[in-house]
Amino acid sequence: MAFKYSAISDTVRRLGYDVLETPKAVLEAIKAAGYDAVDIPGDPHKIKVTALRQLIDSIGLEVAEVQGAWAFHHAGESRDLASEDEKTRQRGINYGKKCVDLAADLGAQYFEICSVQTPVPQIPFPKLPLHTLRSNFLESSREICEYAVRQNITVLFEPLNRYEAYPGVLTSVYDAINLINDLGLPNLGIQPDIYHMNIAEASIPDALIAAGKRIKVMHM
Repeated sequence: MAFKYSAISDTVRRLGYDVLETPKAVLEAIKAAGYDAVDIPGDPHKIKVTALRQLIDSIGLEVAEVQGAWAFHHAGESRDLASEDEKTRQRGINYGKKCVDLAADLGAQYFEICSVQTPVPQIPFPKLPLHTLRSNFLESSREICEYAVRQNITVLFEPLNRYEAYPGVLTSVYDAINLINDLGLPNLGIQPDIYHMNIAEASIPDALIAAGKRIKVMHM
């Protein structure tokens, strides 16, 4: 892929411009703004893949990434990959695999995973021990990432701040580095977000240097 700058259509949706409701208008605006690619929200049930891909191609954009809808307020259901409830974790795993398929069908390179809080956030300390949450998240992610290898999709771990994610599971770039090292798979990367880094990292430059080539996408 040759894209350098990709617009996050899910962010635009929060301003009232839903790429899944009025795709042509939103995508043309993204192209006119100078972007060469677009991130598509992870909504496999709502997206008509063939029609959307044809439209994106006709406008001259690429699909860079499928953004996972992991938070309850996005999904309308719990997709918590770190949950102690097996049905909830399996729901998240199944959703992740469907999004990997969606990314492959749209010609995307990346799919994003994060570790979200429960519908009622457990702040400042989660109920489960950190090692249990992290172990659950690691094994859930492993199943999605191994599936993504077969689809030639790179999975990006996006650290969220401690008010939106379980503290210590994936709330810093260093957490993402450790997860990647523990998983040991060839199709993994990091997607730092400056907003979340501003809360989580002691030093943004040091964290970026530590991540190095593991960084595939930056959210600005």
